[in-house]
Amino acid sequence: MAYCIEHTAVLEELPLALLRQYSERFGEDVYAAVALTNCVTGRTSLGGTCVASVEAQIASVRDFLAGQTEAAKQVKNG
Repeated sequence: MAYCIEHTAVLEELPLALLRQYSERFGEDVYAAVALTNCVTGRTSLGGTCVASVEAQIASVRDFLAGQTEAAKQVKNG
């Protein structure tokens, strides 16, 4: 990552030869592992970035806002 920051580079675009300078364990499969889509969809924990998690977060916020709206109506109508 430090290399990417210093050279304004994106990890998935670095040549395999460069990655292997850091470790011979890097293989062609590294590109699938660091692909943005795979990273996003792989984050399935609470608050993660996968579609199901984001949809759950949106539903939670909508429920919260609906409750706030209802509470404001009750205060207004006293």
